[in-house]
Amino acid sequence: MINSIMHTLKDFKCISMILFLGAILPESMSEYIRVDPTMIKSDAGGNTIKICAMEMILVTKRVSENAFVKCYDKDPNHDDVMTEGFTGKDGCVTLKYPNKSWDWIGGRKPDIYCTVNKLGFVQSCPPDKDHHPQSEPADFGTVTLYRDRTGDYGHDNGCGPWWSEIFGINDLVAYGTGFKEQCTNHDKCYWDCKIFLAEGNAKAAQEFCDSEMYEGMKSNCHANTGDLPGFGELACLRVAKRIYQGLQVLGSKMAYDKSSKNCPMKDGKPAPSMRNDYSHNDCYGDGYGCGYDGTTHDKKKKCNSCCAGPKWAIHKGKVWDDYYCKCFPKDLKCGSTLFGNRFNRCNQCCHGSRSDRGWTYTDHFCT
Repeated sequence: MINSIMHTLKDFKCISMILFLGAILPESMSEYIRVDPTMIKSDAGGNTIKICAMEMILVTKRVSENAFVKCYDKDPNHDDVMTEGFTGKDGCVTLKYPNKSWDWIGGRKPDIYCTVNKLGFVQSCPPDKDHHPQSEPADFGTVTLYRDRTGDYGHDNGCGPWWSEIFGINDLVAYGTGFKEQCTNHDKCYWDCKIFLAEGNAKAAQEFCDSEMYEGMKSNCHANTGDLPGFGELACLRVAKRIYQGLQVLGSKMAYDKSSKNCPMKDGKPAPSMRNDYSHNDCYGDGYGCGYDGTTHDKKKKCNSCCAGPKWAIHKGKVWDDYYCKCFPKDLKCGSTLFGNRFNRCNQCCHGSRSDRGWTYTDHFCT
């Protein structure tokens, strides 16, 4: 009799918990319970993505902690977000993604690509893993984050030599290749005396800047071309390789002019590029998920790095709230007209919002 009563009480507790969760979580659990992917302990088995990151400080690599990794299933119409998270102290992160069909046709094998970002560095993107079996771990190895030089000293003349700049050819090449960002960073790298001094000679400094540009071009190809496997991306990579080979054969030798005559002193004064700051504080850019505040615990330490107090954007949930630096990221659901779940927080988006109109209600997403 006592055992029967005990089993009845256990059943009652289970039913009560289900009813309780049903009362506070009437909608999809995936919408309101967000799990920090970096907190997931994984054996790197099926439905996992592993990636490690290094970052280049001057000419030396170091482990890149707190780099933001976001992975997608590449599609012709819309790239589906699979998972995201931050690298740990070892520069690595293993992320879980849902076991589901990612495409209408043959969707059990997603075309995975990942982007790695960190404030002060240019985005890095390793080669895609097309038609990857979900039962196998997707190991992308190690990527290197290179400095974002747009704020450094130096002249940016587009993609090409100085003599073609006046004819507007360089801008046309930048537009045609899609490598404007990489050309800008390459120009600024050539201007940088600190690179020359760190490498010790002009030949090594030229090669460093050329290789940095080549890696940037390849990342650009992996991230922004090839919606269908084998189309577009391969052509982009061929163009990147030809540009790099051209720099090796002739381009850099004509353009690079750093020597002991102008580095580190020029005309009796420190060369302006010596003011380039390579400290690279460990901060977060706008739209980065920096933590959460839950009903029983919170993890907002990352938010204090660069986006404390009123600079937070809070995405409220039923169980805990997600915090982002300054504004909500792209593709986050920021509003809905659904009856019983009407809300609008799209004014916290970085660049505005888009609408996904349905038969009975409309969802809004950040752009």
